[in-house]
Amino acid sequence: MVYDVAIIGGGVIGCATLHELSGQGIRCILLEKDDNLVSGASCGNSGLYHLGFDSTPNTLEADCLQEARQLNEEFYQENEIPYDRCGALMVAWKREELPMLQEIVDRANALSIEVKMLTKYELFQKEPKLSTDALAAVWIPGEGVVDPWLLPIILAHRAIRQGAEIRTACKVEGGTFDTNKRTWTLKTSSGAITFKVCINAAGLYGDVVEEICQRSKFDIRPRMGQFIMLKKEASNDVSSIILPPISPSGSKITKGILIFSTVWGNVVIGPTAEKVPYRTGAVTDAETVNKLISEAKRIIPDLKPEGNIVATYAGLRPATQFEDYQIYTNQKNWITVGGIRSTGLTACLAIAKRVSSLLNEFGVIHCPIETIQKHKLSVRYAGKNSVVLDGAEYKITHPISKIGTKAANKSKL
Repeated sequence: MVYDVAIIGGGVIGCATLHELSGQGIRCILLEKDDNLVSGASCGNSGLYHLGFDSTPNTLEADCLQEARQLNEEFYQENEIPYDRCGALMVAWKREELPMLQEIVDRANALSIEVKMLTKYELFQKEPKLSTDALAAVWIPGEGVVDPWLLPIILAHRAIRQGAEIRTACKVEGGTFDTNKRTWTLKTSSGAITFKVCINAAGLYGDVVEEICQRSKFDIRPRMGQFIMLKKEASNDVSSIILPPISPSGSKITKGILIFSTVWGNVVIGPTAEKVPYRTGAVTDAETVNKLISEAKRIIPDLKPEGNIVATYAGLRPATQFEDYQIYTNQKNWITVGGIRSTGLTACLAIAKRVSSLLNEFGVIHCPIETIQKHKLSVRYAGKNSVVLDGAEYKITHPISKIGTKAANKSKL
């Protein structure tokens, strides 16, 4: 069989792209090297729903985030994906940080994102348990959290219902492009696969996969983020996402250490931003965990992380030498979707639509398919860290979803 499109990578971007294209009648296959979907960068993110209030205008990232703001909540609601628009507070702790708040307000206004400067009194009306060292804050009401695992899994599951195929434990080892037939044949650990257009959504291995087609224009420079997750009881101490002050014109390496409650009610502290030389096997270390604990207690003195930690975890982000997304085509029927960092979870639906628009130059025809009647998904927790959707079992790979789903189902017993 010759597929229209093959997508390399089963993270949130790959799953969203598979869902978008299969919904247009395009014959798609997704190839994931690991045994389970959402096993790379997408299984170690924060689960934040980020508006992009600090993004650089007229960039791919800013454009995709703007479009995502029109798409996401309707999709979450239709598919009953847990999310909470809890809002975020960017807090200034020193006088020299106050100008950064105004910079954020100005940038958000330029992007048509609602924000509001708060006085110290107004800040403590929202978050009374913050340290009294807080001076002022910017309130971003549209920020929130979403289940970071269930979103890509439902996208993949619905894509299968639309006729897509997914192969896990299928590592891409090389490939050749037939210039006469205008088709690709990839060599994989589960055999050869032939198709018309390749989409590189390989995340942390994006530059490696890119070499199959061309010399990569970007280098993946992995950045590790460590997190602490606390018991639900700690959520009484924080209701918003607490952000440190950042300058939109400054470094985009990290947004700093955050404190927030997940959609399941666990409080998360993190992430760090550490450059590392590896692409797998991220783990936390005691020294960094202790630093996160100290930072959390500085911000919310009543928070008692010691004795309330239910998990620590570390994720890797596919950072590159560029701040912006790397999305472009090659005349060899190849689409690159690389360098998608912390905003990928939020922007995935919009990124998928952008990729879809790029297919036009390769002559891939969007064929209307018989409308699949929308139905209420049958979702059941199966134990052993897995969820069953319409009879299909998926292993939970993200710590936020794993701990939250397990606790939520225990409470029903």
